[in-house]
Amino acid sequence: MRPCSLFPSRVSPLAWLLAGAMVCLLPGLAGAQVKTIEPFLGRWTGVALTEQYQSPGLFGYQQRDLDIEIEQVEGGFAISWITDIHGNEGEEVKRRESSMTYRLVSPGLFEAEGFAEAKSPESVLGRRHSWARILDPEESKDPTLVILVLDVSEDGVANLSRYDRTIDSAGQMLLEFVRDQDGRRVRRVTGKLIPQRQ
Repeated sequence: MRPCSLFPSRVSPLAWLLAGAMVCLLPGLAGAQVKTIEPFLGRWTGVALTEQYQSPGLFGYQQRDLDIEIEQVEGGFAISWITDIHGNEGEEVKRRESSMTYRLVSPGLFEAEGFAEAKSPESVLGRRHSWARILDPEESKDPTLVILVLDVSEDGVANLSRYDRTIDSAGQMLLEFVRDQDGRRVRRVTGKLIPQRQ
């Protein structure tokens, strides 16, 4: 009588190879960063410095006070921000307010809504478009939300703005903003924001 065994006496090499691969992959899958908007939600305030390039009368650094709020909405997220721009001594502080809503397209990818269409659907001239994505762990070890805005004027000048918002290990939001015009860097903003408990 053949002895009973809980394991098959014959297992193909391919089966052993697949089993070993799964054992190696499971720890990585368990620790994988999930693409979620959760880490960025809430109100954030802080200070940033603006570096101007090729801008007569504005070359150098400007201080900006930032107040940003990101909230989850049905099918995506909304972001609103207030920027107080400090000029030279004695100049009045300029305030700018903006808001945008993004709808989920696929995991980690969002598209803005509410932008005006170009005069001609076939033309990119006079068109503005924006999208957002949460970076993969291979691109950034910390949660990073990237928002891009592309403006093409009716005379063909392209302006690409990129906002990187990264949540560091201390729970602060690190901001880097750059704007390129026809491939030339015209502005860079870096700052740090802290969460405001409500």
